[in-house]
Amino acid sequence: MENREELLYTYACEKFEQQKYDEALEAFILLYGKGYERDWIKNSIYQCYVDGNESQFESVFELHAKGIKVNYEDCKIDFVPYKDGQYYMFDKEIQQFIGIFSIDDFMQTEPDPLLKQKEFSAITVVAGWDWRRLNSILIKGEKQRVYLVCEDIDKCAAFYKIPELEPYTKNIWIFPNISSLQEYFHDHTAEYLPGIWYGDEEDRIKLEKMIQEEHEYRLTPEGRNTDRILLTIAIPTYHRGRLLLQRMSNLQKLPYDAEIEFTVSKNGTEIYQAEYDKASQIKDARLQYFDHNKDLKYELNWLYSIQMAHGKYVLLVSDEDDVIPEAIEHYLALLRDNPNVNLVRARTKFQYCMIDKRAYGKKGIDALRLCFMRQNYLSGLIVRRKDFMQCHFEQLERYSDNAFYQNYPHEWWCVSLNKIGDYIQEPVELIDEQDSMAKEEWGYKDDVDADMIVPVYATYEARIKQMKGEIEFLKIMLSDDAEMLEQGMAAVMGKIDFLFGIARVRKYDVEHYEDRLKEYVEICMEAIMNFNLDGQATKRLLVYLQNLYRVQCKGHNSIGQIKQANLPIWLYLCLWMLFEYFVRYPR
Repeated sequence: MENREELLYTYACEKFEQQKYDEALEAFILLYGKGYERDWIKNSIYQCYVDGNESQFESVFELHAKGIKVNYEDCKIDFVPYKDGQYYMFDKEIQQFIGIFSIDDFMQTEPDPLLKQKEFSAITVVAGWDWRRLNSILIKGEKQRVYLVCEDIDKCAAFYKIPELEPYTKNIWIFPNISSLQEYFHDHTAEYLPGIWYGDEEDRIKLEKMIQEEHEYRLTPEGRNTDRILLTIAIPTYHRGRLLLQRMSNLQKLPYDAEIEFTVSKNGTEIYQAEYDKASQIKDARLQYFDHNKDLKYELNWLYSIQMAHGKYVLLVSDEDDVIPEAIEHYLALLRDNPNVNLVRARTKFQYCMIDKRAYGKKGIDALRLCFMRQNYLSGLIVRRKDFMQCHFEQLERYSDNAFYQNYPHEWWCVSLNKIGDYIQEPVELIDEQDSMAKEEWGYKDDVDADMIVPVYATYEARIKQMKGEIEFLKIMLSDDAEMLEQGMAAVMGKIDFLFGIARVRKYDVEHYEDRLKEYVEICMEAIMNFNLDGQATKRLLVYLQNLYRVQCKGHNSIGQIKQANLPIWLYLCLWMLFEYFVRYPR
């Protein structure tokens, strides 16, 4: 009776002749493991399964293994194609088949829970050569750089051969030890340092020390590199040196270096100059400090803070507000993953606390619907610098007599950006508005309820003047697009209507409220009729205006009754917004 090995050999050959290559391979590898005709079987497997794929293996390897000192022929692991997305692994060092590498298993692995907190930062892991044990970390290589430190680099690098791993191997870099990794970071200061690391306790201590040393080096002029800055945090400041120092103290604690920078554009020459001098002397290479040494119009100071930036994107932050450090990681990932976006409105603690979910608007009308007349507060606005610079916004200064431009020049910027790029409204809180200097700057007394004060720019008269400027803006910026013009006018009417309600709740000039409301309606009607819109669009706008007026009158009477209960201002505003909620412009 033939022995089992001979029967299995016959079975394997028959399956191969029947073109059932997977079954044949299984049998041949089983025979090899039993020591049966090992040389012949190995040569046959290579000839039938490996050699035809060798050129692809090598080309893929060479594409992603440029940064390591391992030649293709030196790799100690070969991969034998098996079923779709599966490879038998052959260890050339011990001359044994050592199991299967499955692409499906790799791709379906959930990332390590710790990595879910780090959406952007690079990762370092000190581990053995077998990628099968590292799936939960290496899976992040699709979007994040992973530095794999492995002494057995000839085996570890062999995984670069696998074509299906290309989306990941492009971001997986291998080093033989921590010292060589540090040398790399020291010589390549534009590369982002890892924000998370794995290994045994001794290795983690070494990694933490190495990363801290390189981070501190990058905060010096010698170690600074601006080639790959993703985000500039820009602070235009005016007569608030004391507050600026507080902002900088917070920002300096950020663990990023090559990813970010801070630009300060200092306006004004009168107060807090000693504090400004102190800020200018901060020893942090991430800081660009510009003192214009004169008084500038505030919108020009904003422009300069963006123009002077190196970052691909610029986050505008008031000198009154703090950036929430923990949120930077999320927004860096957001900017990386959304290449078509040129404008982001981030959630803030107070001004934009109502943003509870992501809203994405494609360039054009969708972006305009989400963005226009919703950018009253500067902090938390992120722009793509390239698009911003191409718009040449300094030319808008010829409209400096326009009341809308005087108060909200950034709304003009946003509409221009909406035309050429996508827009995101993001619910992760990025800005913490701090105590402002409003009382000090505006002369409020301590016993005055600031919530009940109506600044000059928020009176009915001022809002009417701004609305006239907004209508002029629509003619200038949107007259060539009827759909955007219609949506823009609807946004103007809704916003002014809401602002009227706020002033009314604050008891401003109650006696003339209805007269001002009628003036608002008349101006809107005249504008609508003069726009070059078709009959249906004109009708929609007029019906919307009618509904706004009706709800405004109803709200006026209802709030007048509620105020007798002596409820707080925030509750008045909530109630007013409820009235507004039921009046939406049709889309």
